Amino acid sequence: MVEGKNKAGRPPTLSDVDRLSKWQHSMEDFVHEALQVERITGQQLRACKEVTAIIWAKIRVHNKTNHITDRDREYATKLGLSIISGQGTGKTAWLSWFILFFLVCWPRAKMGATASSGKQLKINLWSDLAKWRNDSRIKDLVTWERERIFLTEGLGQEAFCEARTFNVKQGAEEQAETLAGLHEEFMAYVIDEASGVPNPVYKPVEGGMTQMCNFAVVAFNPTRATGYAIDTQQKYRKDWVCLHWSSEASELVTKESLARDLARHGRDSNFYRIRRLGLPPVAEQGVLIPWEWIMNAVDSPLESTPDDPTIFSFDVGAGGDDSALCESCGPVIRKIDCFSSADPNALTGWALRKTFDALPRFVFVDIIGYGWAIEGNLRARYGDGETIGVNVNCEARDKSRFRRLRDELWWAVREEFQNGVISIPDDPTLIEELAAIHYKEDDNGLIKIESKQEMKERGFDSPNRADTLMMRHFYSIDEVKRMRTPQKRERQDASVNWRTV
Repeated sequence: MVEGKNKAGRPPTLSDVDRLSKWQHSMEDFVHEALQVERITGQQLRACKEVTAIIWAKIRVHNKTNHITDRDREYATKLGLSIISGQGTGKTAWLSWFILFFLVCWPRAKMGATASSGKQLKINLWSDLAKWRNDSRIKDLVTWERERIFLTEGLGQEAFCEARTFNVKQGAEEQAETLAGLHEEFMAYVIDEASGVPNPVYKPVEGGMTQMCNFAVVAFNPTRATGYAIDTQQKYRKDWVCLHWSSEASELVTKESLARDLARHGRDSNFYRIRRLGLPPVAEQGVLIPWEWIMNAVDSPLESTPDDPTIFSFDVGAGGDDSALCESCGPVIRKIDCFSSADPNALTGWALRKTFDALPRFVFVDIIGYGWAIEGNLRARYGDGETIGVNVNCEARDKSRFRRLRDELWWAVREEFQNGVISIPDDPTLIEELAAIHYKEDDNGLIKIESKQEMKERGFDSPNRADTLMMRHFYSIDEVKRMRTPQKRERQDASVNWRTV
């Protein structure tokens, strides 16, 4: 039992000294008994043992107890635990278990938790915390709130974990305040999806951990090859206890899903390296948009201007593929919706419902295949000045560099990502599609983007969501930009049966 435990004012059900002492010495026992988790993977169990070893090493060395081992001396100097992981391995669940373990088992524990974005923090880690707390034997001991989880009986100011977010638009000094201000003998920082967290946020990890048992736990899927998170596994490895969780070694990831991704992407692809092997991206030959460019664009804080028109681009599915509809304004891809139907009237009605309130300046419609019928239906509702059919198989405008218009428009998308002037939603399907597209130069030196058929031969579905990003560049064509801006429609103007088409 750690000295001072009784003074912390624990709730009566935690006054069982033997039980608390057992949990303190084994996070595994806490997870099984307090959280009632029946299955802990080998990777999660290793993390339980390592974080317990870090805590006790720091306590023993600080208190100068007898029988301090060489491992204690080594672990007492560590900044914390770093977990680099593929997807689906249960790292967010493990972070939730750790927060509850540290909160319940150690006196006046204080924690600050953050993630790559406020959305990531709330949807994943914080909601996961609520689930494990609600299903546990310690539910009544711990209170969960939207931004704080704490010991229930009057200890909210003494023992807690706070959800803390940063603003990507802030400067380094403001971001460095995200985790600052926590001081206690038992204090920890928890950083989920750490690869997307800006370097300044880690400043307290380097300089703010000064008391007996202060450390950080960072876990991440290595979506970026640079930054503090990957440095914990490479440049600063000696300062951290480092674990690597490959999806191939996880009991939670099915062999079928691994085989599918391996067949579609290949073992050397960045998709498989990052998502499955838990390894950082490398340069890939022939990839149109490198992985790191894509990740830099996810939820990028770019903003549209009042002069940027709202544009919808509609990739009409064929041969069983979904149809995709993208809403964008200037550099911002607001959202991409999908619909599964081969009925032109059903697709028209869906598109009208999605676009009506936005009053788009242009609706670009893929007219290859039966898309021409959708374009005709939308033109009847929106008029000639707004609905524009797009055939990307026609010749390019710059015939000295590109074979077809499709190649030219896709190259414009590549340049957006390269120059950091596009913001996309955190859509896993869109990200996978963008990362999968290849290009090459033909015998005449012209750029050729991989066709949908070529992608299907490699095992990929049609990149419908990604194609909507390409189609929106049709706006750059001079003839389109010169079109008369139509008068703003009133809601009642479009009321003729559009909801029931």
